[in-house]
Amino acid sequence: MRQYRKIVGVMLAVFVMALGFVPQAKAMTPTLSLVSKADGDQVEITVNGDANASVIFFYTKKDYGSQIVSLGTTSSSGSLVTTISSSSYGIVGNSSVYVATGGVNGSKSAATTWPNLNTAGNFSLNQTGLALTLNQTSSITAYNAGGNAIYVASNSNPPVANINISGNQISVTAIGYGSTVVSVCLVGNTSTCASFYVTVQNGTAQALTFSVNNLTVTPGQSVPVTISGGTGTYTVLNNSNSSVIQTSINGSVITLSTTATSGSSAITVCSSNMNSCGIINATAGSTSTTPLTFSQNNPSLSVGQSLTVGLSGGSSSTYYISNNSYPTVVNAVISNSNLVITANSTGSSTITVCSSSGACGSLIVTVAYTSNGGTLQLSQTSISLLVGQVLSVTVSGGTSPYFLGSNSGAIFQGSLNGNILSISGIAAGAADLNVCSSGGACVSLSVVVNSSGTATPISFSQNNLSLNTGAVSAVTITGAGGYYVSSSSNTNVATAQINGNTILVSALAVGNTNISICQSGGQCSILFVTVSAGASGVSVPTFIPTSPSVGVGQTLSVTISGGTSSSYYISANTNPAAAALSISGSTLTVSGLSVGSTVAVVCASSNSCAPVTISVSSASTAATLTINPSNKTLNVGDNFNASLSGAGGYSVYSNSNNTVASTQISGSTLGIKALSAGSSTITVCQSGGQCSSLSLIVNAASSGNQNNSGSQNSSGVPSGTLVNDKGTIYLVVNNLKYPFASMKAFTGLGYSLANVIKADISGMALGIVVLNSPTQIHPDGSWIVSGKVVFYVSSAGYVPVPTWDIFLKNGGQAKFIVKANAADIADSRPILPKMTENDSRIIK
Repeated sequence: MRQYRKIVGVMLAVFVMALGFVPQAKAMTPTLSLVSKADGDQVEITVNGDANASVIFFYTKKDYGSQIVSLGTTSSSGSLVTTISSSSYGIVGNSSVYVATGGVNGSKSAATTWPNLNTAGNFSLNQTGLALTLNQTSSITAYNAGGNAIYVASNSNPPVANINISGNQISVTAIGYGSTVVSVCLVGNTSTCASFYVTVQNGTAQALTFSVNNLTVTPGQSVPVTISGGTGTYTVLNNSNSSVIQTSINGSVITLSTTATSGSSAITVCSSNMNSCGIINATAGSTSTTPLTFSQNNPSLSVGQSLTVGLSGGSSSTYYISNNSYPTVVNAVISNSNLVITANSTGSSTITVCSSSGACGSLIVTVAYTSNGGTLQLSQTSISLLVGQVLSVTVSGGTSPYFLGSNSGAIFQGSLNGNILSISGIAAGAADLNVCSSGGACVSLSVVVNSSGTATPISFSQNNLSLNTGAVSAVTITGAGGYYVSSSSNTNVATAQINGNTILVSALAVGNTNISICQSGGQCSILFVTVSAGASGVSVPTFIPTSPSVGVGQTLSVTISGGTSSSYYISANTNPAAAALSISGSTLTVSGLSVGSTVAVVCASSNSCAPVTISVSSASTAATLTINPSNKTLNVGDNFNASLSGAGGYSVYSNSNNTVASTQISGSTLGIKALSAGSSTITVCQSGGQCSSLSLIVNAASSGNQNNSGSQNSSGVPSGTLVNDKGTIYLVVNNLKYPFASMKAFTGLGYSLANVIKADISGMALGIVVLNSPTQIHPDGSWIVSGKVVFYVSSAGYVPVPTWDIFLKNGGQAKFIVKANAADIADSRPILPKMTENDSRIIK
């Protein structure tokens, strides 16, 4: 602000010196006299005052208001005589003029009246339109008649108005409703005429009023004028010179425009019922080079407070409001040469005022500057950053929450996360950002954005991401390489991870964040991320195995499930040199090409993606998985255990026909239960990614061979019951008993001793697995709960329970329910349709 005042002071000093200001030790009061020449347009000006003093002439220009001009310098005797043209300067007849000697602030003469124009060569009227009420009389002055008399050449509708002429005064009296066009001419010079339009309002209503009714419109400018009074619905009844001034009405605003640089028009506007009319006088003129200024810049008010700001400059005293960015915060009106602003609510608004000569200026009005929290402060009041960079500034003081009063989106983008203000560089340039508190305190941040150099630019396959919470998306980067995440405006909303030339964006919470990505060459760019809640969050794809590994030259199949659909596609492969990827249905096929790793981003939709990291090892060192035996024939009801060897971490990848047999992994043992006649191929994979298969044939049961592990019985013990038989605790599921190898396994799998009953179940067959680990999958027939949903574990998959009533009707009991563990959640078996009443899939 100090610098601004200093600049203004220097400019004023230069301006004053240009007008010839010479400090006077003692100044005398100058005198001014005017003498009209014979033609009435030229006026001789005589000034007497101090010797060798500059003479400044103060006058009023038609449609422009107060003006000043230098007339020269007095002689050594203190006198100056010069002649100027009234029409050339546009000086208003009968207006007050005076001079000052020694500069604009020097001694001033007494005011005198400038004579009227009366030359015959430029015949004109001071008004070209009248809006009258019945019996009202108004006068129009004729200029430049010279020695000629004037007369009424025509009156298109005499019953509307009576016309009388006395000298250069034309008296118009309204005698009937309607409108008429009157033409007056010079006696003896019938080709020198002028006309005016008269409207007599239909009723006793007052004439319409306008926010501006005498104005100059510059070429290419559109000036809005607000109409008041009448019915609120308006029409242009007459435009005396539509080729010079064009009009359009929208509601209570009439907009004037022109392409001309000279000429004028009287525009008659009436309400729809013709009860109220008014006249706007508009002149086409050239654009002003004089800036529009305010007596006070960027004021601060309290709610309810009003302030009057003086307007000057723009070579005009006719002003209008071009824009008010937030009228709910500040109400603004023009009153003569003043801007009257009233504070409505806390915040800030930018008000742009223009003069009728085309010059405009803006000021920012802040409402409730002082808040309960005191002065608002920024950790930095000015910052400089590169295009593509994101920098943060801390906001303190005032009253939170904070908000941004303005944002120069073409140069930078600002966003707030609590009291952290993040600025993202968009394009080279400079602008200010207003930061405000809810209590009204505001402070300005100066932002300069510089170009990021001439290196290879960085760009993204998409610059704006819209994700739902939980979603992951991949964006491809193009540039010189060596990419890294420079900064993020809000890491709580989304995070970004770079793999090669791919950005993996994970949506965490609702909100917005700007992520700055840079490359080793110094170039940066910004990725804009918006995260929404979505209908119910986002389901993203999951993978089995979760961390696949494959050898060079080997192929691995990864099972995909989940997401918003089952139509999967590959969004990104961060290192295609390491592995080739393809998808068929719900299977991701990975072919190892070279030692290394890659991240595959698999999507079910643009808003439902997930990454899986794939390791590629040397083929010679990749651990091999074997199943012993690899072929087996069983009878229905048989239980069988196959041994697994390899790197460990085994899981059943697929069972081609789970109605033939059920499977379960326990340590390095693959347990199989024959269910029905048929065949199936059971594929097991290990955590390293290698897989192997067992071919199974199940024959129909023969008498005497019900079960390899013993005869089945009908004990009547419900599935899910915990039984203590002679010191060993079993879990009874589907008339099979599963022994717990240790108390650690018992409690770790979620069971409670309070639910154990004593019974003799020595005749019941053993299940195919031993419950020896607190981290193994719960056996088929168990009831498990994950989140708020209870599932029944079957050989085909997991059956969700929709209601407690259906749970009970299918033999469930509260004490049977245990919490699902990580092995259950990672199991490859699918989620099946919801449980129904007396569901046939449930063995009670």
